[in-house]
Amino acid sequence: MQKENVLNPVWLKATVLGSLWASSEIILGSFLHNLKIPFSGTILSGIGIIFLVAGSQNWKEKGIIWRAGIICALMKTISPSANIFGPMISIAAEAFLLEASIRILGKNWAGYLIGGGLAVSWSLFYKIIGLILVYGPNIIELYSSLYKFSIKYLNFPNLSPWSLILLLFILFLIFGALASIIGIRIGKSSNKFSFNESDDTSSSKIDYNLAPKNLKQNFSIPWLFFHFIVIVLGLILLDAFPLWIPAVYVLLYVILCIFLYKQNLNRLKNVKFWVTLIIIMILSGLLLSEFKTGGKSNYIYGFLIGLEMNLRALLMIFGFSSISIELRNPKIENWFKKKGMGQLSIALEAAFKILPFMVANLSEEKKYLRKPLGIILRLIGKTDLWLERIQNQINNNPIVFFITGKKGSGKTTFITEVISNLQKEGFKAGGILAPGYWDNNIRSRFDIVDISANERKLLCGMEIENGAEEIGRFKFVGEGLALGSEALSYENVFDKDLVVIDEVGPLELKGKGWAESINELISKCNKILILVVRDDAVEEVKNYFKLEQVKYINIENVSVDETVSLISEACKQEINLAVSI
Repeated sequence: MQKENVLNPVWLKATVLGSLWASSEIILGSFLHNLKIPFSGTILSGIGIIFLVAGSQNWKEKGIIWRAGIICALMKTISPSANIFGPMISIAAEAFLLEASIRILGKNWAGYLIGGGLAVSWSLFYKIIGLILVYGPNIIELYSSLYKFSIKYLNFPNLSPWSLILLLFILFLIFGALASIIGIRIGKSSNKFSFNESDDTSSSKIDYNLAPKNLKQNFSIPWLFFHFIVIVLGLILLDAFPLWIPAVYVLLYVILCIFLYKQNLNRLKNVKFWVTLIIIMILSGLLLSEFKTGGKSNYIYGFLIGLEMNLRALLMIFGFSSISIELRNPKIENWFKKKGMGQLSIALEAAFKILPFMVANLSEEKKYLRKPLGIILRLIGKTDLWLERIQNQINNNPIVFFITGKKGSGKTTFITEVISNLQKEGFKAGGILAPGYWDNNIRSRFDIVDISANERKLLCGMEIENGAEEIGRFKFVGEGLALGSEALSYENVFDKDLVVIDEVGPLELKGKGWAESINELISKCNKILILVVRDDAVEEVKNYFKLEQVKYINIENVSVDETVSLISEACKQEINLAVSI
């Protein structure tokens, strides 16, 4: 069956650049963070601009840059950090600013230099806006008072407090413009190089586990909305009520956030977090008491403002940290990936598949720190090679296994044992099983089991009244059919290595049962599909679903261990399809 959802060229190229940008954030971000290098965020922004500008020199289509930014931003969900919301917005904003500048001014030096400058400068505005959101408008007063103090006691030039910010903005603009110049030169130089598969440095054995550690987190949509409501109510309390009331409110909320999300406890263990709060309190007491009260030292007044700022900071930090965690809810992620954005859904799935290999490729460039520009040139030179490999991956038809046997021969028992062994090897399985039950040597009913959720319901039986469907002597239950359709939906299996459908028979050959789900899986994604089929229906099922290549496993001729080995090897081939990227 021919695939219906294929990435168009713009999204395909954006997938390459977005994944490359994300891999640099992972490798270089970890390195800069561990060394505590100042302005590491700005450095990463500059490197991201280099990749985007260099890539756009070879690929002229409009819209690649903002799409790459969206892909890179959404890939931040794999970050183990509790705070992903802000960085996601920042990455997307940088890409949109660069794209907007190029659209307005054209793909010329002016468009790239101004766009690069604005994109990198966003990191400065992001920090300023973040401080105001976290600490409130009083942080502006504190900065102004600190600047006045510096003028009065440290002989700073008597300029406006905003002059320092303007100076920083100009420096950021210059840095971003330089990143664009480097990107243009690298992009044009990369055309002189050609690479083939033997030049690729990524390893066939990947040791990178990019998914967040399993925190056994229970997600809840109501809790997500609850956090938004709590933040709004807390801000109202801080603005309109005596300080002790919001203080109790925020304290209780912080305790709740730590109870719900253990990751939040790490923030309280961070010495830098407490030092920041203490400095805010001290500076507020010393500076705001003098410069907001006409020179009269009212330290209590200043400390109370500092306390209010810190309470607001605790509310916002723990609130948005909790929201960031709840946004990892698989139901939310899957909804966006399935329904939210069409081409983005396919691009994001491909990007997550190839990211480990790009990280391996980037990290194995041993000379990155000594010759960073040369390595970036090499990586950009490989983009066409990667583009071809991703296209092959996306267009690759799924590998289909038929588990065959006679009626009542134990096919479900066989495949259940196979799946159990594959799961022990670390493969993620989804789909459905249909165990049957006997009464007086007669098959009387079937249950349906959602493999990934381990949920079971009655599927069909002989004594059911008002069944949703009927085949032979069996009537099907609506709830069982609904569970099966949900288990086989794209949003529930897109991250699985293999999908089982037990079984495919007369109902599906009439276009009912799991027929629609099977067609969706064949057309949308590259999964190992395992269909349990009776011997006498094999050719009909193959022809009905237009399956070109099928691997047959008859349970009378092949053992469980042999089947596990065959499917395991197929899963590894599918996973390693992007190794040459």
